[in-house]
Amino acid sequence: MNKTKILLGIALVLIAVNAFFFSFALLNKPNYAFTSEVNGVLLVSNTGNPFDLLKTFSETYSINLAPLYLPSDKSVENSVLLNNSVMPFVVVLNANDKNAVLVTLNNAVDSTNFSDCYTNFGDVNTSELLAKEVCQSLLANSNSKTIYFPHPDPNVSKPMAVIELNQITIKVSRYTDFPLVSLTVLRQLYKNTDDAIGRTNTLAAIYTQ
Repeated sequence: MNKTKILLGIALVLIAVNAFFFSFALLNKPNYAFTSEVNGVLLVSNTGNPFDLLKTFSETYSINLAPLYLPSDKSVENSVLLNNSVMPFVVVLNANDKNAVLVTLNNAVDSTNFSDCYTNFGDVNTSELLAKEVCQSLLANSNSKTIYFPHPDPNVSKPMAVIELNQITIKVSRYTDFPLVSLTVLRQLYKNTDDAIGRTNTLAAIYTQ
């Protein structure tokens, strides 16, 4: 009788543990209408098929690259964000004769809550500080699309790109995941991604796989 009770107790504990991990997995699973996975990166959307949306994205001439900068005392983190996430897009967009417009959102909580921004208007020799309202108008321009680069979020369960009609948001839990997501998205956008990056010596060591 005691042995039966012990076995029953063990079984109940195992059921409880399995239920906990199953519930945890459900809570942390990205909830999007469309989900695909490429090289360990989730391509997700609530608008449509991610690959169809990326094709439309690739045909756009002007692309805003918008890293969400932390306050100035986090300059090291901001530099890592820029180098690990944004720069490969600049390289590949330029290689495809696209207009890569850098728009750094300063003191950003998210893509709508920030103090102001710096932009180069697509010219590497330009850097102009704009008021928040002007930044928002720039990002809302119907002739362009925007890629947002927030800092890593530990709550992101798996590296992903959230793809909507006029924007992409890169989401990772750690800085070292940025190269994988950037490469995966860029390879879907432009067939010459590896060649473009391979010809850029300063980035080749990080992004060539």
